[in-house]
Formats: sequence, C-alpha cells, structure tokens
Amino acid sequence: MKTHFYSTITIYNSSANKVKKSQCVQVFWALAVVVKTSGEAQEKAIKEMFEKLILLEEGLKGLFPDGYVASADEFSKNVLEWIMFAFFSSYEAVHEVLGINVIDPEKTPLLFSCITALMEIPEVKESCYPHEKMVAFLKSLREYALKTTTA
Repeated sequence: MKTHFYSTITIYNSSANKVKKSQCVQVFWALAVVVKTSGEAQEKAIKEMFEKLILLEEGLKGLFPDGYVASADEFSKNVLEWIMFAFFSSYEAVHEVLGINVIDPEKTPLLFSCITALMEIPEVKESCYPHEKMVAFLKSLREYALKTTTA
C-alpha cells in the first residue's frame, strides 16, 4: 500500500517494505551540520552523515530489491522520488564546495542510481537549479555559517 508522503512519514510499497521519509530528512540535517562546521566537528558530522546515508541506502533496498534503479520510469513510480531529488540533486555542488562525495556510486550505489534516474526525466532536468548558482549559494552559506559559529 502506498500512501501520500504529506499524510505520513512512512512510505510502503506493495511488498510491505518501508522507507522512512524521515531518513531523507535526517541526512539533509546531517549535511547541514557538515556545511556549518569545520575541523574535528566537521569530521564527526561527516561520519554521522555517512551513517545516515547507509541507513537510507538499506531502506531503499526494500523498494528496489535488485539493488539499482533500471530506468527513470521505474523510479518515477515511487513517492519518494521528489523528496530525494530535493535533498540530493545538488550533490555535485556539495562535492565542489566541501570536497565530499555525498552521493558515491561505490558507497551508495542505489541512492546514486536513483538520483541518476531522476536526472533522466526532462522535467527534472529543466527544474534543476544551475550548478554554478548552487555552488555560489553553498559557498556563501558555508562562509556565513562559519562566521556566525566562531563569532
């Protein structure tokens, strides 16, 4: 049974496996901590973020038991798609700003294939924020966050 993601925090597929939307949110907030910190605090935040990414990857295996998303059509049938797109579509900008591979085809192959499949959808490509602007935004956000935490 699938339910609308606004009405519940748990999304079920027909085989009764579940992926919690809250896992995506937890990864997002963990990434926010990575952006706002430096040094040892950032290293700890990165470790915690990757732990949450691995949990999300494990949860996705319930939706995609083969371990990958074969096509955009397969992925676009799941409610989770837009949540994931909102959180992870700028992973390349995060890499450029922080030097961290948040979405890695080796560490999180299923999450990587989900994002890759989403980027094949023309409407998704058109709605993406330009890479250069996302990099500039993340750089300014990081600079501001680091200033305010040290001030």
